[in-house]
Amino acid sequence: MISSLKTRMTLVVSLLVSGLLSLMALAAFSYFERQFKEVVSGQQYTLVSALAEEIDGKIRMIQGELTAVAGTVTPELLGDPAGLRSFLRQRPDTFGIFDSGVYLFSPDCRILASTGPEQWKCDDGGCPFSFIVRKSAQTRSPLISGPYFIDRNENPSRHLLVAFTAPVFDRRGKVVAVMVGGIDLLKDNFLGKISSLKLGQGGYLYLYSDDRKLIIHPDRERVIRQDMPKPGVNRLFDLSLEGFEGTGETVTSKGLVALSSFKRLKTANWILAANFPRAEVYAPIRRASGYLFAALAIGVFCSVLVVRFVMKRLTAPLLQFSDHVREMTDRQAPPVPITVHGSASSEIVTLAAAFNGMLAEMEERKKGEQDQRRFLETLLDTLPIPVYFKDTAGMYIGCNRRFAEAVGLSREGLTGKTIFDIAPRELADEYTAADAELFRRQGVQIYEGRMKRGDGTMREGVFYKATFLNADGSLYGLIGAFLDITERKRAEVALMEQTEFAENLIRNSAVPTFVLDSRHHVLIWNRACEELTGVKGEEMVGTDEAWKAFYDHRRPVLADFVLDGNLKDIPANYEIQGRSLLIPEGLQSERWFTDLNGRQRYIIFNAAPIRDGKGEMVAVIQTLEEMTERRKAEERLLGSEMRMRAILDTAGSSPSARRGPSNR
Repeated sequence: MISSLKTRMTLVVSLLVSGLLSLMALAAFSYFERQFKEVVSGQQYTLVSALAEEIDGKIRMIQGELTAVAGTVTPELLGDPAGLRSFLRQRPDTFGIFDSGVYLFSPDCRILASTGPEQWKCDDGGCPFSFIVRKSAQTRSPLISGPYFIDRNENPSRHLLVAFTAPVFDRRGKVVAVMVGGIDLLKDNFLGKISSLKLGQGGYLYLYSDDRKLIIHPDRERVIRQDMPKPGVNRLFDLSLEGFEGTGETVTSKGLVALSSFKRLKTANWILAANFPRAEVYAPIRRASGYLFAALAIGVFCSVLVVRFVMKRLTAPLLQFSDHVREMTDRQAPPVPITVHGSASSEIVTLAAAFNGMLAEMEERKKGEQDQRRFLETLLDTLPIPVYFKDTAGMYIGCNRRFAEAVGLSREGLTGKTIFDIAPRELADEYTAADAELFRRQGVQIYEGRMKRGDGTMREGVFYKATFLNADGSLYGLIGAFLDITERKRAEVALMEQTEFAENLIRNSAVPTFVLDSRHHVLIWNRACEELTGVKGEEMVGTDEAWKAFYDHRRPVLADFVLDGNLKDIPANYEIQGRSLLIPEGLQSERWFTDLNGRQRYIIFNAAPIRDGKGEMVAVIQTLEEMTERRKAEERLLGSEMRMRAILDTAGSSPSARRGPSNR
């Protein structure tokens, strides 16, 4: 493991320098290699093109001379065999290029005269020139044949010839003969010399026709055997038959990786090709790459030495600085400001000053953190509820004084323990499951639960928990608090019992009663109210339709007016109404109902608000008192009184009543 800053910097800078040098060297070498390949390819193609042009020139010259001589042959001369032989022998300068002789054939391929042997043992049993002679006579143009194998009687060795033809015309333009000149490809002539040309040490040239016949090759056995590449073996060779001209890398039929050039002749359907072994072509590049990599290695080695020396000088003050910090850390002593030599760089001096300032700030911050910690501990101890801290493993890492008193342990004795060490198994499992859920979801968790104190008493309360994080943002643990609500629970139970008693009192009261909540929904509809109205409590409780028991359309009942505080609209709904004489804030009204539970009834309503401890209205209670019989009695009494008054009034106005005593 590399731990030294000097070594790291030396390594990094050396790698950087080495990388840059390597990139520059590779870029330069790549450019040189590419240019070298382009130059060599261009030169090789230029050489092949020049040779092809030279061969084309010689072929044109030969065809021209042969055609010119054929033009001097007259029909009369054709009828004189001795004259024809003399005619041919008199032109050794013209026919010297044809090392296999010059022949004069009739259009039907009968030999008329020749300067060479007159008999052949041909491979196909006939004249080897028969095809080219007939074709030249038919096309009336000079032609060049492909290679022919022949065996001469006087020399049993095989020969490979190409024939040049020129038609002989009579005065009327009719072809009367064909002059043929043969060149032996296995002899040292202008075509045979192609096989002796060398490209470097292993490069060579060869000539072939576009019908895959080998004409010239340094290996004459391949020419004799016509050992040509099969289709698909030599990619560029196949492309040249399709018209490709140029230079490229390919693999020959013999497995040689070569730089090959191809040029098609203009005077014949022949292709001149050159193969230059790639290993020989690129040998200078390999040597240059070796020199380049050797120079690169030397340069990298020298750069490492220079960089190491420079880094040692530059990092000496920094190493002194790090040693001081290490000693200060190992001693666990109060921090001592660092001093640097005057020879140190301005950056090191600035770093030392910043470090000394940081030490002073750290001491000040450490003191502030200690004060803050004491403040938080005091704050937690003053809280009236137990507070504790756990890590993610479920171990207690701290608590306040109230929690330590609750569990019956000291703070030091609690630290490092789990809930299973201080609580019954049942409660411990419950707490652990809740903590796991909080750690999974994170955030805040509030739920009611139980806590067993150190004295064995069981308390009920509300747990308030929240997760807290490390400085790096990872989950560290949780902080929890327990709010004891045992007494409140007891008070709630007592209040609930009182509420149930009050509700039962109302439900079982002989006075028809119902209660509306602040939303005008029916809370209670007692049995007496059911008997009076004929409407069951199940139909009313939870609805805002108390009016259905009394009216055939929606309208407020007296309790609704009390809830809304809307007293001005009461006269419009109740003819007889007013404030209750017995209940403060209560209202009273009365009226006839023609059909209330199938009977005509006279009901007196009393409604009064129900307020909570804060004085806010939470409900309204309304009672119904049936006064039908009393009301009827009152109405009958009132009727009797009215009739009595009418009788008295009638009696007072009669004549006898008007006479005085004196009239009796």
